[in-house]
Amino acid sequence: MLTSLRSNARRCWPLHIAEGDSSLGFRIGGLPPLGIVPEFPNERTQYFGTFPISEGRTEEMSIFCAFDYLDYKNPCFFARNIHKAIGSELVQCLFHPAAARAEASPFQSELEGYRVTVGQETSDPEDPSTGVPHKIGGLPFLDYDHPSARGVSADLLADGYLHLLQWSFPGAGDCRVKGNWPFANYSFHLYLKLTEGGFDHKVLLV
Repeated sequence: MLTSLRSNARRCWPLHIAEGDSSLGFRIGGLPPLGIVPEFPNERTQYFGTFPISEGRTEEMSIFCAFDYLDYKNPCFFARNIHKAIGSELVQCLFHPAAARAEASPFQSELEGYRVTVGQETSDPEDPSTGVPHKIGGLPFLDYDHPSARGVSADLLADGYLHLLQWSFPGAGDCRVKGNWPFANYSFHLYLKLTEGGFDHKVLLV
């Protein structure tokens, strides 16, 4: 998948939140995969979703967030981290063999569990307003209306990061979602870079 994205920055796969939960494959909310624990957990850490990253879906990436939503003086306060490159201190990405959901976890999401469907491969349009709200790959179109975020995104891409995931507030094409959406009305952009030790990631909220 990463090779495909590197060869064509506009290549993307639309994502949609679907009715019903799934213990395997693309999924968000609910319980994390069995045995997958973030490296730096705290009282705010909660699971967001799991996304297969290999063609045979034998390898997955799970995302955990640790934003504070109450104390605006806290450096981890959600709104204080908009338009910044965020690392593992607030968003952790764990790479692991495919695993079904756990039956219980202290990191259970405040969002109910849902399966995620993946659309046919397509190419991002020239007009960002006609793009899809959730996707694998493609361009981070929603950065274009925010000069500071656009600069951060450009720096990450120039440094060898790939735009891997985009999530916006659920809307057209999604089922009705219950629970607390972790990114409020902002868009979540995940950038990934191959390193000697594995992968490095950054997140941009726009």
